[in-house]
Amino acid sequence: MLGAVLRLVYDCNRPPESPGTMVTRSEIYEMPGNRDLSPTARLERIDAVCRPFQETLAGLVKAGASILSMLGTVHGFEPVFHGQPRDVESGIVHGKDERLARAMIGAIPEGLSFETHLNDPHCAADGVACTPYRHDMKNGLLNVMIEIRNDLIRTRKRQSDMTACLVAWIRQARAGFGKDGIA
Repeated sequence: MLGAVLRLVYDCNRPPESPGTMVTRSEIYEMPGNRDLSPTARLERIDAVCRPFQETLAGLVKAGASILSMLGTVHGFEPVFHGQPRDVESGIVHGKDERLARAMIGAIPEGLSFETHLNDPHCAADGVACTPYRHDMKNGLLNVMIEIRNDLIRTRKRQSDMTACLVAWIRQARAGFGKDGIA
């Protein structure tokens, strides 16, 4: 499922109270549409963007409860952040439930040439794990957030190749768990 707007309008993976939900600046770019939002305007954006996203996702999780065993999110990130190059090319991020993330780090496919780190370039402490907390944790689902550096997925071919890599990697890591998420 895709969010309906850019994260610069509203970052659906952060809780509504997070300062990163509606940023006023991203890198060197001002976000004038987010500056000086009144409490009413913030609530209107939450109602227009966040609630439909989270309610749709909750419905999908509930509808698939008998067959779902995990939920993952995939995000892109820029190679340079606040003027500093990032060494990490892919990140495996977890919140309180670290089972699948640790299994993925332990099952990095042979030949994967990307510099992969745990909880980098983001970690749950900065609010990006709101979706897993909201949906996966309360349903007992394994969960993971995967971050891929944008230059590695700029073209459709690279996106397709990365998708195939991630599917195989997740399957390999997931193989050690039963349907109930217990290893």
